[in-house]
Amino acid sequence: MEESRSELTVVVQRSDPPTLKLSGEADFHNRHRIQEEFDGLLSLGHTRVRADLTDLVYMDSSGISALVCCAAKAAGLGGSIELMGASRQVSRVLNLCGAVAFFASATEEAPTAREGDFRPPSANYWHVCDFSLPATAEAAAAARGRVAGVVRSLPLSLSDGEDVLLAAGEALANAVRHGCAGNPELQIQVKCVAGPHRLVIHIIDPGPGFDPENASPPVPRRLADGGMGIRMMRKLMDEVSFAFEGGTVVRLVKYIPNPEEELDRD
Repeated sequence: MEESRSELTVVVQRSDPPTLKLSGEADFHNRHRIQEEFDGLLSLGHTRVRADLTDLVYMDSSGISALVCCAAKAAGLGGSIELMGASRQVSRVLNLCGAVAFFASATEEAPTAREGDFRPPSANYWHVCDFSLPATAEAAAAARGRVAGVVRSLPLSLSDGEDVLLAAGEALANAVRHGCAGNPELQIQVKCVAGPHRLVIHIIDPGPGFDPENASPPVPRRLADGGMGIRMMRKLMDEVSFAFEGGTVVRLVKYIPNPEEELDRD
């Protein structure tokens, strides 16, 4: 997990059908680039398009919304989008959002993992990380990188670690877009505390808050409109809670298995 930089490259490959090759990270800040390139292909009469996600290392719910929007446009013209090479992380987001049905095909969650991404720490470990960042997409991407540094120090499986980063990414995106309304003069605070049994992440912004219980689950036909972040956080983490005192506080909890207890059960 390299430090995130919120960079996305979209290249049109002239094949039959044409291919949109996405590389880097697709998030709320750059999702429009996917739609712009796809609209360009539609204007040339291409209603069947492949999206090659092989080199896409991160995609949040906003990126998925962009792809769903493109797929809906293609379907309206009798065409389709075929997904190729989706990583486990991207496939997981597609499945959590219920977006798989919008595409001609989609890669199932990959069963493999890169060894060594998550190293068991020493016994009785503690890890505390507390920092602030301006409310910008670039800073949010860098914050994901710092959270990844904490995750790498914990005895989490690769899939659990990716879930943490996805949930934190959604909370950071909401803090930038809604809590701070994209104002780079405002600050977001991130606190990570990891002990032997759990990782707790607080993401705090100065926004007025909202009623999380009124955040209705997205209807499949409206996935292109977004609004999937809270639903995803709740599916990805063991505990998710919100507090609204002098701002908005999102609390994310992932339980950490005890390797010795797992061995005793075996």
